[in-house]
Amino acid sequence: GVNFMLYDKNLRVLQNIHFDNPLLIESCLLNNCFKLFLQPVVNEHGVVIRLEVLTRLVLRGEVYLPSSFLPSIQRNHFTEKFDEWVLNNLIKLLHSTFWQEELQQRHYCFAINVSPSSSGFLQHIQNLLHIIQASDLDLNLVQLEFEITEEAFIRNEVQNEDVFMEVAKLIHSKNITLSIDDFGVEGSSFERLMACNFDVIKVDMSLVSRLLSDGYGGKSSKYIIKSLLNLSIDLGVDLIVEGVANKELFLILRQIGCKIFQGYYFFQPLPSEEVEYLVDAKEPPLFTS
Repeated sequence: GVNFMLYDKNLRVLQNIHFDNPLLIESCLLNNCFKLFLQPVVNEHGVVIRLEVLTRLVLRGEVYLPSSFLPSIQRNHFTEKFDEWVLNNLIKLLHSTFWQEELQQRHYCFAINVSPSSSGFLQHIQNLLHIIQASDLDLNLVQLEFEITEEAFIRNEVQNEDVFMEVAKLIHSKNITLSIDDFGVEGSSFERLMACNFDVIKVDMSLVSRLLSDGYGGKSSKYIIKSLLNLSIDLGVDLIVEGVANKELFLILRQIGCKIFQGYYFFQPLPSEEVEYLVDAKEPPLFTS
């Protein structure tokens, strides 16, 4: 993949810092200190077919990863505001001349992480859908997807399954797809998977990284991914494997039958302008075999 540090040699990535000041986070939201990054997702031929929308905080020449600011956003109840900021900025990006022209030629899916909020998930989703509706974004040209982590389901006990089913129905009625992220870790519930009618299952990277373990660990994770793949085929949903960090993992996953990949072996999250450069370069696929 491309090294995102190319776009500004002076930026340093900092990850072991935590922001606990709610005023700072609010000020960062108001002053657009966050920056959209996109992580390309590829098919088995190495062609970019999807982009996961991610964020970084850029302050005084330093880049902060989500682990440093997301906990504070959640703790201080800025989740809804933050999701709205991400969506508004994605819409702005998709309305740019570059993407308007690119989307006429090729179909892409853009996946946004949406957090179930304790104050009212259904209302939060309705607010996001209003933003999309008011934006005149052509959803025939671009596929939008809301991505919810499985851990958020489990953590958010205030939401019952009925609420999630209603949310899924509402999202689908607007021609937006729904994916479950980090699936396959502690607390996975197939019941929840079926009840909420997801379009995409994203296999958790911890399961993927165990493929390289010796003995039972490696063997069992291979069987679990294989069975998830079969399940996804039976349910008619896409399966994306995350955390594909090297060629060895990619070859094992391809041998299992996986077809959609995300991870540093292909691309790390990149600033949106670097993704445009990458897409515009019409690079040949990363591998041919």
